[in-house]
Amino acid sequence: MAWEWVAPVATATSGIVGVAFTWLAGYQGRKHAEQVAQQSAQNDLAKAREERRARAYADILTMVYSSTEAVMHKLLKLELKGDEPYSMPGVHDQVVTSTQVNLYGSPAVREAYSKWFSEIVTFIEQGKEVPESERDAVISKINAATGRITRAMNSELTS
Repeated sequence: MAWEWVAPVATATSGIVGVAFTWLAGYQGRKHAEQVAQQSAQNDLAKAREERRARAYADILTMVYSSTEAVMHKLLKLELKGDEPYSMPGVHDQVVTSTQVNLYGSPAVREAYSKWFSEIVTFIEQGKEVPESERDAVISKINAATGRITRAMNSELTS
């Protein structure tokens, strides 16, 4: 009669231990699933951010190249390729581009854009045709500024 309590106690203990380990395994599984979901959400957010940055950089470069072409053709009187005359982007496009640079641009891109913008504005403010003797120097200066933006953006998008 002294051993009658052993079987029910052993059964109850086994049940409690089984429930405890089942709960623990479930807890660990939920915790792991939560961590995987968080990591996935962070990866999706980073990917979306990079896609937005790539689109913004494409828009920025489009404005930079079209502005550069317009300035060169207007003030340097270079020959046009095709029928369409080059024109500066409107103020709205310039504001959108500056906003994209400030939102998405790294410090290197912002600095390169600032230098390019400074070169273009200086050139436009002169408001006169560049003499033949200075043409190559001006073209080199503007192309160098444009190249800095392109290289800064490409290095970010490919790294």
